[in-house]
Amino acid sequence: MAGRDTVQALERGLTILEAVAESEDGLALAALAERLDVRPPTAFNLARTLTLRGYLDKSDAPVRYRLGLAALRLARQGERRRLVREGAKLFVELAQRWPDATIILAEPVGGELVVMLRMDTTMPTLLERAPHWTMPPYATAVSLCYLAFWPLSETSAYRRRHPFAEFGKAPWGSERRLEAFLAEARRQGFVRVAADRPYRVAAPVRAASGQCVAALGVSLHETGGANAKDRKRIIEDVKAGAERLSRALAGEEKEA
Repeated sequence: MAGRDTVQALERGLTILEAVAESEDGLALAALAERLDVRPPTAFNLARTLTLRGYLDKSDAPVRYRLGLAALRLARQGERRRLVREGAKLFVELAQRWPDATIILAEPVGGELVVMLRMDTTMPTLLERAPHWTMPPYATAVSLCYLAFWPLSETSAYRRRHPFAEFGKAPWGSERRLEAFLAEARRQGFVRVAADRPYRVAAPVRAASGQCVAALGVSLHETGGANAKDRKRIIEDVKAGAERLSRALAGEEKEA
């Protein structure tokens, strides 16, 4: 029927991407050919094209095809749009409940923790999108959230880029003290910095895969979290906000 025709090569290419995405260890060429119901040379040409464009990654000994950086980047762009869109709504709600707060959503980019969204007490109605500020290591709830909840392979590179002796010794004194703090944060599921004002709380935002992709943080300035009831409420709000953003990344509808 007119209007329902599809491009066979494109259909096959998309089928390859779907099949590879569903595989934990990648797929061999024979498995791709079987999935497409085509001869191996045809599957090879399709996979080769996707590999050259970066949508597949090919490993040797044994040969396996996995999702490439281009495919992962494409998925990440869609996630990021959802995250910013839902984050903007969340920030307005948090600012109404906490008029003395600075609210930040940050993500790791190129070895740094970069601010995606920010709302400050100086201009509580202004939502700053992608101001491109980097968060100082070891010193904020958001950067500590990153160290606590992201994969060790990623945070190890971050620490090499920001040596503890240069950036972390002043606020923490020793790495042992920092590690004890991070372990407690993992146990609780959030980061809380209450040693001095402002009172700071942060929680991880996770993609549908479970991987941490951003950190939501709130700092209370005027009250400084002096009130125990306020401290409990802000922790609940930050955790609920991070969970809401995680649901948005998973494509789930916002709860009523």
